[in-house]
Amino acid sequence: MQPGRIAYVNFGKDYGKIVVIVDIADMNRVLVDGPTTGFHRVLYPLRRLTLTKLKVSILRGARTSTVK
Repeated sequence: MQPGRIAYVNFGKDYGKIVVIVDIADMNRVLVDGPTTGFHRVLYPLRRLTLTKLKVSILRGARTSTVK
């Protein structure tokens, strides 16, 4: 788990959406953003995300326009 890691939402109304981890709040929650999938920036629990091997080259706390 690191900033720039791409993940899928695996639970809830946003099931199946692709998001990018932007920042790490603590061991259980991360700040995610998904500007291309309509997912607004929000703190999200890790247990509701499925991490992939894909990674985007961004810095920690990157803005939405940078992630896009």
